[in-house]
Amino acid sequence: MREDWFHGDISREEAELKLSDFERKGTFLIRLSTNTPRSNPFTLSMVNKNSDTVHLRIKRTKDKKLKLFIKKKGEVVEIVETNLEGLVNTAKSTLGLSKPCLGRKYKDIFKKKKGVYMMNDYSDEEDA
Repeated sequence: MREDWFHGDISREEAELKLSDFERKGTFLIRLSTNTPRSNPFTLSMVNKNSDTVHLRIKRTKDKKLKLFIKKKGEVVEIVETNLEGLVNTAKSTLGLSKPCLGRKYKDIFKKKKGVYMMNDYSDEEDA
C-alpha cells in the first residue's frame, strides 16, 4: 500500500478515468482485480505507446508467486516474481512503465521519513 502505483480496490472504469487524466505513455497503476480475484488478484492498468489504456491481469500461482504474461512482438514474455514490487520492477523495461499514476487513496496513510515509511497517525507525536 505504500507504493505510489498501488491504488487498491478501484474499478476498471476508475482506473481508466485516472489514467486518462495523464495520457502519458508509460503511466501505470496496480489495482485489485474484481473479475477473478482468487486466481488473478491484481490488475496492471497502463497507458501504452499508442496512448491506449490496457489492463493486464496478474495471476497467482499455486506456489503463491505472481505471474504476468505480456505479448510483445509476436512473442509471449512471462514474468514471475514473489511480490508485486518485484513484478513491477521486472515489468518496467518490457512494458515501458515509467510513471505511477497519481491520485491513489493510500497516499496520506504513509509518510516517508529518512528512508523509512511510517504510519502517519503517530509519527509526529513524542509519546506514541
